[in-house]
Formats: sequence, structure tokens, C-alpha cells
Amino acid sequence: MILSFLQKPFPYLVFLILYFSIGSTHSQDTVRKIQEGEHFLKNRNYTAAYQSFSEASRFNPMSTRSLLGFAEAAQHLHKDKESLEAYNKVLELEPENKAAIKGAALGYIRKKEYHNSLNLIKPSLETDPFDPVLAPIQIQILLEMGNYESALKKLEASKSRLQNSKEVQILEAKVNGKTGNFSKSYHIWNTALASSSDDPDLFFSMASLLMDWSEKSSDPEKKQKLEIASEKLERAISLYPDFEEAINALARIRIWQGDFQSAESLSRKLVSIYPQNHLYLYLKAFAEEKNANDSSKDTLKNDLIDILKLDDLDSISRQKAESVALDHFPENHSFRRKLGEYRMQRFRSSKNSLLYDMASHHLSCARELIPSQPEVQFQTLSEYKRTGFFPRYLNLLLFLRKKYSENQKYQYEIENLLNSTKQSIAYREGLIEITGDNLVENYGRTPPVLLMFDLSDKSFLGDYPDLAFLISSSVRKNLSLNPTITLSEVLESARSNPSFEIKTAPYTGILPYTESTYLKIKDSSKKGIKPRFLIYGSLKYENHSIRIDWTIKDSKHEKILSTFKIFSKGRDFIPEAVVRSVSKILASIPPSGSVLKVKDEDLIVNVGALDGLKKGSKIQIYNSSGKSGEATIEEIDYFLSRAVPENGINGLKTISEGDRVFWKR
Repeated sequence: MILSFLQKPFPYLVFLILYFSIGSTHSQDTVRKIQEGEHFLKNRNYTAAYQSFSEASRFNPMSTRSLLGFAEAAQHLHKDKESLEAYNKVLELEPENKAAIKGAALGYIRKKEYHNSLNLIKPSLETDPFDPVLAPIQIQILLEMGNYESALKKLEASKSRLQNSKEVQILEAKVNGKTGNFSKSYHIWNTALASSSDDPDLFFSMASLLMDWSEKSSDPEKKQKLEIASEKLERAISLYPDFEEAINALARIRIWQGDFQSAESLSRKLVSIYPQNHLYLYLKAFAEEKNANDSSKDTLKNDLIDILKLDDLDSISRQKAESVALDHFPENHSFRRKLGEYRMQRFRSSKNSLLYDMASHHLSCARELIPSQPEVQFQTLSEYKRTGFFPRYLNLLLFLRKKYSENQKYQYEIENLLNSTKQSIAYREGLIEITGDNLVENYGRTPPVLLMFDLSDKSFLGDYPDLAFLISSSVRKNLSLNPTITLSEVLESARSNPSFEIKTAPYTGILPYTESTYLKIKDSSKKGIKPRFLIYGSLKYENHSIRIDWTIKDSKHEKILSTFKIFSKGRDFIPEAVVRSVSKILASIPPSGSVLKVKDEDLIVNVGALDGLKKGSKIQIYNSSGKSGEATIEEIDYFLSRAVPENGINGLKTISEGDRVFWKR
């Protein structure tokens, strides 16, 4: 072999020269790309840094320097998976590399895998509990987990042992902010900024503190702190124009301030950088709609379509899309048609699963979006028949007979209904008139009157500014469909009438319950129907789930009738929350009606089977002075009943028309 090599030295020599020269070139390219990447990192050009470090890693996959740079750049670009993989690869090469341990630990924090993060730093901290690189990470993990007091204790114990570095200073500011010591935190941030006036992260962190502080402040102080926070965010963005978190926070403050044009501009920038981020698309759509520009309605529609393409199961965006479709587009528009067709799919699915309340909700939504679609009309007819909503059933039959005149089954059904109506209490008492196929009805019903305020949102400057308004509107809409109660419209009048001098909450645009708001509304409703039962509450949205706290109050007796919680998550979490809320609200309202007629031997009351009464039910009757009598239901219709007093004819002497009727369910 040696002899063979000596006999043919030239080819081998060429091979060795090429091998070492290529290796040398790769080494030089790696160093050059690493230097490039570090330069880009310093100048916050993270996209270019990501590219340079990526190429350096290809030249030399074993270079920890290029992997660390790549991980940092990827993290800034929110490529969290790639960043964590790069840090873990460094740890495979150098298990005790502190920079990699720190980076990987922070990566697990971003994934909310706190135990993985703690386990990663644990061996090093067992050797040195006050490790200057990793001890601060432990405190940060405690902060992210919400263990603020533990983080504060750990910081106080470590402070004297750790170097008074900028990182420790920042950590101290964060801990004090999270534990409510806002003034001290603000002072520390100011000190840090004095020595690092070109660090956008510091300006952003200070703005974050001011936003947290403003949440706990009174309205005038809230406004002032948010103005200062917006200045800090503007400074951060001027230093780093693509600073995602700062742009996002500033857009939300602008919405709170009512500067929707600026909010739209900022959200557009976010979408241009992250076109597939559904939260930024939603923010943009919200700001666009608030600008009330007719020319932007197609852009608004397209944003919502893009969100639903990204996540077809996004219940909030679907609710928003339906609201936008109803407000801005005609019934025959493809946008409304697609949304309506989706609701019909959910209707069929719920019905097949025997979830009739959910099916009814989906059908009512479809009926709003595409009321002229034949399937919607036919299914609505079946729904009215199933639930016994006689007047609505008859009216829809009359409409369908006119639309499909060749279909005789509608005529036969109408004739049967009208014939059976002639046997009813209402017809005998002259409360229904039948002329040909037309029916004129006046049951004189006086159900309980409800006033529902908007739910308040427990999230401050949350991801979905109008979430509370959307859910409140949906609950109100569902309540209004139920004839056992009357829903007061005075809140909507107050919302649109400046003379009420009631301002909606900034950011969310809601009118939540407050004593002062209620008194203003109460005074305005003196001439009309005065609401007795007040419905209000709050909601908290988190990770595709929602928790609503409801309160039902009897304003006449200043008494809380009921409080309850609704929790919902998953695909249809908004429809489910709405349906369950409506069911529990209705169950919490004491049923009532009134005496329509006092006759020679009995009396007619304006409540019936719809309200849960049945033959043999006992009712109590009250006038303004107190109890005026008791009676037993002898005959019952859907809306009306005939009752006989307990004391016979003598009992009728104390009962008058208009007396209130109550009973136990």
C-alpha cells in the first residue's frame, strides 16, 4: 500500500490539498457568517441574523457559537421551536454551556413548560444556588408561574450574593411590579433607562409596568399612565421598528384612547409582519370597523375570512364575522351565505346529537343571516311546531303558503290550526279574531321585565376588545326570543342617545352595571315599562374557554335572587355559554302574570302552558295592598288560563283586573 502511494503520489497530493483547502474555506465562511450574524443581532436585524447563522450552521453543524446565535435570532422572530432545538443541540455538544441552559430554560418558559425549565437549571443551582446566570432565571420562572411572593423572597435572599448587574436590576423591577409595588418598580426602571437609553426592551418593560399599574388605578390616573406608556412604546418602536410586542401594546392603548385610525395603522403593520397571526388580524378588523369607513368593509370582511381560514373553529371570530355580516352586507351576499350555511351545519350536528337547545340557537343565528333560504324556513317551521310556539308557527305557515301556493299541505295545516283556535279560551274571550285565514291576537300578556347590562371583561386590554359586547348581545338576542319574559330596550336607547349622558367603557365599548348607570336608566324609563329584574356579570376568556359570573337582582326589593357561574370551552364555546346562560337566567326569574278578566264564577289570567302552568296548578293573586286571593287553574291554553278562586264566588270580590299573579314552578 505504501509502495503504491509512493508510486502514484500526485493524485493523493491533489486530494489532500483540495480536502484541506475546502475545509479551510468552510471554516473561513463559518467565521464570516457568524460575524455577520452577530453584527445583525447587534443592530436588531433579526431576519438577516437568522439567515447568516443558519448558513454558518450548515457550514459547521458542530459550531456552538453559530447555534447560539441562530437560537437567539430565531427566538426574536418567534420561531420558538427552532430556537429551543438549537439550544438543546448546543447542550448535546456542551452540557454545561450556561448560555444554552439559560436560552433553553427561557424557551420552556415561553411554552409554559415550567417544570422542564426548572429541571434544566436545577443541577447547576444545586452546585451554586446563587449562580449569576441561572439564579435570575429561577426567579423569572416563579414570576411566570404567578408565584410572585416566592419570587420576591428568592430575590431578597439572592440579591446580596448576585452581582448588581443590569439583568438583576431588571428582575427586581419586574418582581416589584408583579407584587404590586409599582412605585418602587417604576423608580428601578427609570434608573435602568438612565444607563441604557437605547435599549428598546427596557422601554417596553417600563410601558408594561405602566399598563399593569393603570389597570389598578382610578380613571384619571389610568388615562395619565397609559399616555406615558404609549410614549415609552413609541420610543421602543423608534429604536426597533419591528418590535412586535411594543406595536401590539401600543395598538391596544390607541384603541383604549379611541384613536382607531392609529390603531388600524399599527395593526396593519403587525399583520404585514405576521400575516397568519389571527389575533393581529382580529385587532385590525376591529379597528377597521370602528373607523366606520364604507370603503373598508371588504377589507374587514377579508380579514375575518382569513382568520376563519386559519382556524375554522375560532368561535369568537365567527361571532364577530356574523355581527359584521349583519351590519354591513345584504342577505344575498356570499359572506352572509357562507356563515349561514355553517350555522345550518352546526344545527344539523346538534340536532342529530339530541342537543336541542344548541340546535335551536344555531338555527336562530342562521335565520338572521339567511332568512330566505328554504331549508332555514322549513327547519324553523319544524322548530316552532316542536316547541309549541303557536303564533309564530301560524305566521310562518301563512308566509310559506303565499310563497309556495301550489303546496296544499300548508293550507290544510292552517285550516286545522284556525279550527282548533276557535276552541281556545282566547277565542271565547274575544282576545283572538279570525277573519278568513287571518288571525288578530291580543293576549294582554304582562311577563316579568328584564334589563340586561353588558358583561364586564376582567381582562384589561385583552386580545378581543369587543368580546364582552358580542357575548352580551348574543345573550340578549336569545332572551328576546322567549315570550315568558319581556326584555327592556332602555339600555340600547342609552347607548345610542347622548342625552342619557352615559359613556361606554373605553376599549371594550360596553355599558356594564353600575349603580349610577342604573339610576340614570331607571329615571328615563319612568314613562315606559319599568324593568324589575336586573341581569349583569363579568367574563374571563382564556385559551379557547370562557368563564362568566352572573348576578340576577330584584330591583324592587333590592335583593339578589341568584348568582351562578357558566364555564364553556371547545369548538362551540360561545354558543354553549350563551344557551346555558339564557337557560339559567330564565330559571332564576320568578314567573308572574296578571288578571285579565274577573267573571261571574271564575277569572282569566294571562299566563298559560308556555309559562309552566298546568291544570290544577295553584296561583296567588296580589294587589298593591297585599294578597287578594288564591285560585286553581281549571282550564289552560298556551298563553291564557281560566282559574277558580279557592273561596268560590266570594273569593272573586277581593280580586280585580290587573292584580298580579304568582306561582311556584
